Amino acid sequence: MRQTENISNPMIDKHQVYVENNIYKCNLESLTTLIRNNESLISEHNNNLSNTNSILLEIDNTLSSIPNGSYPLTITSGILSAIVAAGVAFFLNYLFWRKIRNHNRISHFAQLSIELLDLFEFNSTNYWLLNCNKNNQLKVKNLETQIKSNFTVLRVSLTEF
Repeated sequence: MRQTENISNPMIDKHQVYVENNIYKCNLESLTTLIRNNESLISEHNNNLSNTNSILLEIDNTLSSIPNGSYPLTITSGILSAIVAAGVAFFLNYLFWRKIRNHNRISHFAQLSIELLDLFEFNSTNYWLLNCNKNNQLKVKNLETQIKSNFTVLRVSLTEF
């Protein structure tokens, strides 16, 4: 017979295992108790998992469903939100185009003022270059009238913007 050695294994809850003739012998009762305890823990864990899974499925069904009798409320809220969104879009579009029209109006009057100022300059220069003799008197009166009208229109266009 060969010598037996005592080997301690912490996984078997400090039970001793004897090795003899390359065959493992152990305390059979402690191993069966340990296996039963592990099986009961595994089954308890599986039960907890299945309970948790069923509870999560129930919560998911509750949150994702529409309660009975709330279909008219759902339709009303959808229509109301579409009307509000259309109203907001109209208001923002109105403000945008109002700003664009104001900008275009200002640039129109600025361009008109520049053209009138050029015409005013041209007529004033011609007026001062003409001699005041009897031959040019009709032209001078015509240029005076043009200068006055150009000045009036220029003043009005500058006060508009």
